[in-house]
Amino acid sequence: MPLAAAQPAAPGIPRSAEQPASAPATTARGPIRLDAVVPPVAVPGSTIVLTGQLAPTTPLAAGATATLRLVRARTLPTSRSEVDAWATGTGAVTGTELARVTVTGPADGSTAVPFRVEVAADALRITRATAAVPLALELTSDRSAEPAVLRTFVGWQRAADGPPMRIALAVPVTLAPDPALTSDDDAAREAAWQAETGPTGRLTTLVSTLTTDGGSAPVSYAVDPAVLGPTGRTPAAAAADPATQARAPLARALSSAAGRRDELLALPYADPDLAAIASSAGSAVVTDLVRRSAALGTGLSVPTLNGVAWPVDEALPTGREEALRAAYAGGLRAVLTSADAVTGPTVLTTGALALAPGGTTVLRADDRLGELLAGGAVSAAGQGPGALTQLVIAHTAALYGERPAVARSVLVTLPRTPGVVTDPAVVAAYQRAVAAAPWLAPTTVGGLLAGPSGDLPPLPQPPPAPTDQPPPTPVSGLTVGAVVADTAVLRGLSSSLVDPAIVARPLELADHLLATRWRGAAAAQAIVSGQLRAQVAELSNGLRITPQTTNFLADEGLLQVTVVNDLPVAVSGVRVVLAPTNPRLQVVEQPPTVSVGARSRANVSIRLVAVTQGLVPINASLRAADGSTLGPPSQIIVRANPPGVWLYVGGGVLLGGILLLGAVRKLRKPPSPEVVAAAESLDPVLPTPEEVVVDPVETSRGSH
Repeated sequence: MPLAAAQPAAPGIPRSAEQPASAPATTARGPIRLDAVVPPVAVPGSTIVLTGQLAPTTPLAAGATATLRLVRARTLPTSRSEVDAWATGTGAVTGTELARVTVTGPADGSTAVPFRVEVAADALRITRATAAVPLALELTSDRSAEPAVLRTFVGWQRAADGPPMRIALAVPVTLAPDPALTSDDDAAREAAWQAETGPTGRLTTLVSTLTTDGGSAPVSYAVDPAVLGPTGRTPAAAAADPATQARAPLARALSSAAGRRDELLALPYADPDLAAIASSAGSAVVTDLVRRSAALGTGLSVPTLNGVAWPVDEALPTGREEALRAAYAGGLRAVLTSADAVTGPTVLTTGALALAPGGTTVLRADDRLGELLAGGAVSAAGQGPGALTQLVIAHTAALYGERPAVARSVLVTLPRTPGVVTDPAVVAAYQRAVAAAPWLAPTTVGGLLAGPSGDLPPLPQPPPAPTDQPPPTPVSGLTVGAVVADTAVLRGLSSSLVDPAIVARPLELADHLLATRWRGAAAAQAIVSGQLRAQVAELSNGLRITPQTTNFLADEGLLQVTVVNDLPVAVSGVRVVLAPTNPRLQVVEQPPTVSVGARSRANVSIRLVAVTQGLVPINASLRAADGSTLGPPSQIIVRANPPGVWLYVGGGVLLGGILLLGAVRKLRKPPSPEVVAAAESLDPVLPTPEEVVVDPVETSRGSH
């Protein structure tokens, strides 16, 4: 029975765009389940013990007696393709029988039968220093014409041929494409976070399983800092969020892992899809998400490895290195890629480390080992974790045997494909195999970057792009532009709000809209996008200028503008800006800032000068404290009717005419006798003469 293989990931991802011809095919569970081979790598003088279970099916029917044989193949594999060829073989095996046991099927026909097979390591008769020895467990009985066969391996090392290979495993810890994670419904949001980060959540189980497995190799967890919750919140705001407690178990698991032997590699906040937005990676919003990767170490109070980019397609096409360097603002340390994507097929397996044309360090993941690990869940369900462990042992032995005298490094990554669920038990079995192989030196991604490497080889000319298109993604340059615009509106509003808590949720939505997890989940991403647009519109329309049509009947005067605040919080530092659309009116000076209470309004006076008569549409806008535009655009229509110089000339002429008329009338009409008599009877008051007072002048003695 062939060993189960890796399931292909979504089309277009290099490591699994097309399954290699020699890769094992996926099969259902067979009659033989291999739980463990102890030790996974035999040495001279040791005893090899194989344990597992036999299903109560043909050839082990109820009450039937069957024979389980352990057979060693006649030839040893010398390459990785020969390892796969043995694993994919079917039918009876020819070779040397090493041991046999007799087993009896259960009487009720429903209980699995355990088995145990022992053999002395010296019975393998291996002369090589290092090898992967092909073994087969063959179950036969009179009840079945065809034997059931499970093919596996045991490692062998008599002596080291050279320095061990450094090997690291990167495991993504990123969120699922579930729009409920950012829902406004508290119960739905809490349930979604429980499924991801709760005590039995997907991510918590993965990290906890690997952390508690003391015999396995270290792991580099590539963590999206958003799994800890939104950044920049006050303690009170975090406590009020019911999802905060749901995130705590994963936070504890990550802290425990970092304090043990594992490494936390900080991805940009919300894990933006850098592969889809490479041309926009230098935009402010993406650069900000990269900068906020430091929130992982701050939130957990542990050291983290920052500056490592991991595009979902694990490729490095022309222009992407420059875009990533711009997005990381000089902090790009390395890029995780696929060896097949950036190097192409080679006779000998390429090492992990290389140098991109722009001088960036590139870590190339071994695609074949990644495929084995990605499909390990099926393998474990079909033939047991021991089968996967021994297949990893065999592949790494063949890999080591390619150039045993050369110091090399190997990177293995779990798939970044959204929605792929990895069995933690399989990953733990893989890590135990790595720790058990004496030709391997387990380390972390940081260890690969910091270890001795000499002069890094340059990347060869990139291979042709795969014919399969990558999984569809709703993230595009248009999406980035919309997120940039919405983020600017929200942050501008936040700078003017007395209490900016009401913009925290839409800002969180904007952060998550560019996430890698939306690949193949456009409908889910559209839900989050719709939520953001609705909230931005509601908040933006809550602060506005009232449109009006008015007359301006002066050369210079004040125009009253009304600012309306329908938001539940007060705003301060808001400025009204008027922009006349023609030169008939001019703004003398823009008014000072104004504060408006919650759900209230305020009047603002702006001094204008009318140059000439006519209709003047004025574009009115509100500016936040940081200078960004707030609220919807508004327009004020003004009919300018300045009095002008002719009003004053006409008024002067009219006044002069009135005075002249009065003088003429006075001259032509003599005074009445009564007026003359009254004037003559008046006793005129003359001024009283006053004495002249002269102050004496005192002359000093001796003066002339």
